[in-house]
Amino acid sequence: MIREQRQELERIHRAHLWNRLKERVKRAQLNPSLLALLAREAFELGFPLPSLSDQPQVNSPAEQPQDGSHHRRTRPPARWRER
Repeated sequence: MIREQRQELERIHRAHLWNRLKERVKRAQLNPSLLALLAREAFELGFPLPSLSDQPQVNSPAEQPQDGSHHRRTRPPARWRER
């Protein structure tokens, strides 16, 4: 294999590792111990840890109340309390 092909394969491999790391950080953002492990892995690979500010907010639209306010519910919905 020629040198340019090896370099291109290495570039593709590192891009794949970076994308996997970003996805794993997204899923782990509420787990500090897992984030610490991912930070170590990123350091060992020579990558910075992907920024959590680029990730979706903890209060995703699916978690927002239906009344249009932007405050999370503190009590379960009424249909759950009726049981």
